[in-house]
Amino acid sequence: MSAPRVPSTSPARMRGALAALLLAWTAPALAAEPPSAPILRLEPGTHTAMINRAALVPGGTLVTASDDKTARLWRVADGMPMGVLRPPIGDEDEGALYAVAASSRNIAVGGRTCGSWEAAFCVYLFTADGARMLGKLGNLKAPVTALAFSADGRYLAVGQQGNGGLRVLDLDAKGIAFETGAGDTVSWLDYAADGRLAAVSADGSVQVFEAGGRVLGSARVTKPWSTAFSPNGRLLAVGGAAGVTVLDAGTLGRVAELTGDAGKAGPLSLAAWSPDGATLYGAGGYGDGRAWHVRSWAVPGFAVLGDVPAAIRTITALVPLPERKVAVTSTAPGWAVIDASGRPLAGQVPRTAQFPKGRGDTLRLSADGQAVEFPLDADGGQRVRFDLQRRTLADAGGRGPAVSAPRGARAEAIGTLDRNEGIASADGDGEVTVLGTDFYLRAYKGRFPAWKTVLPAAARAVALTADKAKVVAALGDGTIRWYRRDSGAEVLALFVHAGDRRWIAWTPQGYFDHAPLSETAATGASLIGYHVNRARNREGEFVAVEQLYTGFARRDLVVQSFAGGKGGESGIGQVVTAAALPPKVDGVELCGGGGQGCRAVTRSGPGAAASVMSVADGKAQVQARLLDRGAGIGKARITRNGVVVNTAATTVSDTKAERVERYAVDLEPGDNRIVVSAFDRQGAVEAKAEDRVEVVVRFEPPKTLPAQGRPTLYVLAVGVSEYKLKPFVLDNAAIDARAVTQAISTSKLDTYEKVVAVSLIDGQATRESITAELRTLGDRARPEDAFVLFMAGHGQSVGGRYFFAPVEFGTHSAPPPKGASAAEQQKVVDRMFAEDGLSQETLSDLLARIRAGKGIVLLDTCYSASLRVKDADVTTGTQLNYALGRPILAAAVGQAIDGSESVKHGYFTRFLLEGLQGRADQNGNGRVDVMELASFVMEEVEKAAKDEYDFEQQPTLTGTAIRRFDIATVKGAK
Repeated sequence: MSAPRVPSTSPARMRGALAALLLAWTAPALAAEPPSAPILRLEPGTHTAMINRAALVPGGTLVTASDDKTARLWRVADGMPMGVLRPPIGDEDEGALYAVAASSRNIAVGGRTCGSWEAAFCVYLFTADGARMLGKLGNLKAPVTALAFSADGRYLAVGQQGNGGLRVLDLDAKGIAFETGAGDTVSWLDYAADGRLAAVSADGSVQVFEAGGRVLGSARVTKPWSTAFSPNGRLLAVGGAAGVTVLDAGTLGRVAELTGDAGKAGPLSLAAWSPDGATLYGAGGYGDGRAWHVRSWAVPGFAVLGDVPAAIRTITALVPLPERKVAVTSTAPGWAVIDASGRPLAGQVPRTAQFPKGRGDTLRLSADGQAVEFPLDADGGQRVRFDLQRRTLADAGGRGPAVSAPRGARAEAIGTLDRNEGIASADGDGEVTVLGTDFYLRAYKGRFPAWKTVLPAAARAVALTADKAKVVAALGDGTIRWYRRDSGAEVLALFVHAGDRRWIAWTPQGYFDHAPLSETAATGASLIGYHVNRARNREGEFVAVEQLYTGFARRDLVVQSFAGGKGGESGIGQVVTAAALPPKVDGVELCGGGGQGCRAVTRSGPGAAASVMSVADGKAQVQARLLDRGAGIGKARITRNGVVVNTAATTVSDTKAERVERYAVDLEPGDNRIVVSAFDRQGAVEAKAEDRVEVVVRFEPPKTLPAQGRPTLYVLAVGVSEYKLKPFVLDNAAIDARAVTQAISTSKLDTYEKVVAVSLIDGQATRESITAELRTLGDRARPEDAFVLFMAGHGQSVGGRYFFAPVEFGTHSAPPPKGASAAEQQKVVDRMFAEDGLSQETLSDLLARIRAGKGIVLLDTCYSASLRVKDADVTTGTQLNYALGRPILAAAVGQAIDGSESVKHGYFTRFLLEGLQGRADQNGNGRVDVMELASFVMEEVEKAAKDEYDFEQQPTLTGTAIRRFDIATVKGAK
């Protein structure tokens, strides 16, 4: 097997064993507990590190085990994910899975497992469907390198690293069937149908054992790796460095020596038989330099059938299927089912960036490192550019600050490295030289070590920024990471999904920013999360960061951390614990509006087909059972077609363990996808995706609607220029609100029966009147309607929460004292917003009352002229969008700019109005919809601000789903 990613200076994790086998459920007397702190993990939906082994679960499920510390279940027929096995994990390589085996009864996984908290290693045992972990099989001397089940699933053979030897466990008798003494690493195991066991060792030996442990025969093969019995048990194939050796399974005499094609190179270290025994396969590092191939031979006779390309990297497992199909896994990491011609039928390609090792141009940086260019593929053909300041990911060579390759330094050890620690890349600036290795980021001043930082994955490339502030590293897990040059402390990490290019950036404290809304892909908020160990004998929990959105989606703190600030206090460990997990929705009863036709709905889980029910009255009743999982039960979250529905909950029953609630949901015409979720008692963590229930209610209104049945477009525009405190008076806000109201209300929109527009200007825009108008809008709007909310005036993010300043802003607070510092003034202003402002929570509750299925919020609010407000505005937009499920288009600048003396609008509203007048009609159909308007405003504001004032203003659109609706017609269009 490949060498584990653990430096020799780390704990050896091979400290002997206890006397008796422990079949899970109990642990050695001296055992500690796995780490309790949440451990950040990547989650792109596929493996993120090399896949080491694979096994077929009877019934058509493939299970794969990886260095990324997970095993994953896949449906062979179409490649769809079926589940993730998450055994307990720890620091460094604790939890890396090197082996997997499957039977009709169980799935077993092992590797560098248990060694960090027990005086031994172990195998974890799961049910065959992966639904739950049964426990662990402990007291192993060394990491697990090979696993195999007997045909009936009773016996589990366990091969170990180094001198750990072989142990066969009797799962029925809960004891050891037999074990061998010390030897070399056992790399592969396979059972024949009659109970014989074949074992391959790194010392070159191949042995066959009877069920009781007696050695039936042995042979020597040059550098063997794998072995497989033929289905009839008569032959034994051994894959190795020299090719595939076929032995007589009875005598272990040689039957055939099979090698690769003369035009290809690499070992055929994997050998496997087709289920009917008519074909023998070989694979491994064998290929032509462009792809790795599977070679096949006909049985009997072993005539070559041919080679087919099967993977883009070394093949690590080979699982034959009926009809000459075969599943292959690779180090890439990905897997595929191919047919005899090499045509891929199902599988998953790698979703992590595959950085080439040691290439000088892997990373290209701007002077301060905020813009970084890198490849998504090992060949360097798909280069992208991430710009933290602009919050963009685009093809390389786009707009933004110039980037350049690192200066380069000799990639050799200046000091003493750990054994087996290879150097991938180096860079220096004349004062400091930084080495990226398999385990560490190492900095030297001259020949003397300055600092050493442990890496979560092997370095592929490193570079120093020209401003001498940061070190940037591209790692083997597909992440880009920024570190302080003076200390090696990490300040930021980035992960880009190599398939759909979603991205997420996060700080060491756990705060994150993610790819904004795309019409073709979800945001990046689901790409990382936290593994939480629960106990030695229980599977871990995974909490995605999207479950922590309300507290940790903080673009402002991400930028602050990068700039050298504190970046917020860490709160992940207090919010996410094994003892306090968020609730789950265990079941739903769905009824028509009148309470008729009720039906029970169980949890559907992500990707599962939702239950569908049709109603004719436009209403549905949803009754949900919320189960406490330690953190208490807080508010339920109900969404209809992605929009949060603020429907009153009726409590049916309430106990310590569960609460049953009923909700009335108004329906839109057509399909209404309703998702029921829940928060913990503190409102900090939401139930994970698989712990929510999703249903579809189909409302089919009468085909002939009266004229008044057509939708209505509601517009509420709020603009405050004349604040009661003179220092806060603005030039454009009131004018902007009037202009937006007029532009929409006078546009002849035949999509709607009518447009109802209300303006609250200056003295009208009190907190009470804004609240009252939003309540009225909530009462009047129907699910088939649409609405636009425009707000112009002062707005501020305080502690990550948004506040809008009504006209009475600041009148209830003492002003900053004369001579106060900027920090003291900011505290006073923050207090003014908190005391007099219309809060994010209040806005969210009011907007969630609006039943209209379509809507958008336009924010042209500012307070400080500092550009950092742009990042606070992004935080505001993402938080409001999450609370509402509505798209938010924000000006995202500290202070509005007048385009000219003749145009009395800030840039944001100026181009908003030009778009409404027709310039945003991108498809030329004579109408402007909200997506066209948003795209136009974002592009034109940024361009004009840069061209006319050399000023950065980048409006932002945040949202998880935007539903298009017309907002204006083009004058003169037919």
